[in-house]
Amino acid sequence: MELKAFFITLGWTETPGLASITKHGLQEGDEVHFLVPSWEDRGVADALSSLKALIERISPKIPVEEVRVPVDSFEEGAARILAALLKASAGGKKLIVNLSGGMRALIVEALTAAMLSGVEGLVVEVGAEDRRFSVEATLNAWRGMAIEGAQWRLMKALEGKLALSELAGRAGLPLSTAYRSTMALAKMGLVKAEKEGRKRLVSLTPIGRVLLMARGLKGA
Repeated sequence: MELKAFFITLGWTETPGLASITKHGLQEGDEVHFLVPSWEDRGVADALSSLKALIERISPKIPVEEVRVPVDSFEEGAARILAALLKASAGGKKLIVNLSGGMRALIVEALTAAMLSGVEGLVVEVGAEDRRFSVEATLNAWRGMAIEGAQWRLMKALEGKLALSELAGRAGLPLSTAYRSTMALAKMGLVKAEKEGRKRLVSLTPIGRVLLMARGLKGA
C-alpha cells in the first residue's frame, strides 16, 4: 500500500481526525501531523491526547507531530504549514490534508498552504458538519513554486514598497529583466505593481510573503 502523511486541522473534538484516519487507514511507515494553534488550548489538548493514544494502539511506530501554527497571522500561519508540507513531501508519501476540524482561520491557512505547495497528488478533504459524508479534491498542482531565478531574486530583495529601478539595483538585475520578472510575478499574484507618478512601485502580496517565509528566504 502507498505510504501516507496526514495533515489534520484539529479543534475540540477528535471526530474529524478519527474519520480521516479510519477512511484512509493507518500502517507502519505512515505519519500523522496535527495542525493546532500555537497557544495552549485545553479542548485541543484533550482531543490531541485522545488521538495520540488511538494511534499508539494501532502502532507505536507511527510518528505523530504537533505542528504549532501562529493562527493569528495569516502569512506566518500559512508559511508554517507550507514548510511542513514541503518537508513531508520530500519523503515521497501521499499527502492527505483534512480540513474538517479546528478554527476557520487555521483551515484557510492550511488550504492556502496546500494550494501553494505544488505537490502532485496532494489530497484535500472536508467532512460535512453532520458527518454524513466528506468531499475531497486532488491538487495537481499549482505551479507557483516553479519560479525562475531572477523572479526569486526580485522577491527576496523586496522590502516594503520599492521603485522598480531601486528593486532592480538591489537584486542585481538589468532594469528590462526586472520589469519582465515583475510583470510575471504580478500575474501570479505574488507581487503588486502600481504606478505612482512616473514611478512603478512594487511590493509583495501576502501570498508572496508566505512563499518566501516558507522557503527560508525571509524569517518565518
